[in-house]
Amino acid sequence: MKPDRPASPRRSAVTRPYGGVTAADRRKERHDRLMAAGLTVFGANGFHRSTVRDVCTEAGLTERYFYESFKTLLDLFNAVYMDLWTRLNQHIQVARDQVPPHLPRLAQTEAAVTVWLNFLSDDRRRARILLWDAFILHDMERPTESQTDTDRDFSKRLYVLITTLFPDFPALGVSPESLAAGVMGALIYMTKQWVQSGYAMSHDEAHKHIMLVLKATRALYQELQAEAQRDRP
Repeated sequence: MKPDRPASPRRSAVTRPYGGVTAADRRKERHDRLMAAGLTVFGANGFHRSTVRDVCTEAGLTERYFYESFKTLLDLFNAVYMDLWTRLNQHIQVARDQVPPHLPRLAQTEAAVTVWLNFLSDDRRRARILLWDAFILHDMERPTESQTDTDRDFSKRLYVLITTLFPDFPALGVSPESLAAGVMGALIYMTKQWVQSGYAMSHDEAHKHIMLVLKATRALYQELQAEAQRDRP
């Protein structure tokens, strides 16, 4: 019986600098190239018509390096999606902070809608990912915790907006939660229609139509308040 051969030592990951660039920096650079490629490929083809090979070809990397950063194509899509939402929210916060404090709360919403429309039209790849594929995939797949938090944050912001602008709705028999869901649906689908039209409306026109939803809600609020006042003994 031959003696057991000693196990060969496992090759450790290369960590030494190469060309003055550390291994960690090279990994980050490859990760960033894959993220940029994912935005391009998903934005052009949609998730279900994209492959790992498509992404690697766009990034100029082999599939070996794809799996260094991501386990699956869906993981890459989720990373691209979260990166877009993070950047969008940063732009919205900056715009909201620039609104003079003496203006009504609705002015902050108008600023946020402007950012939303600009973000989607400045780079049309973003619209395909945020308005179409993300909704389909989140219905088909189990959303990640980060995605769930993002969706909740969007709903929560609209809920806070509704309860701040129209605090008496519960007493008037209107559910702020349901109303916030309706406003979110209107925002999403009106924007999708705008994108599908090839941005036929100007930004100002698209902005006006989205804001009509909130202004109509305000008119309903005032009407219900007037009715409640008339019904009081």
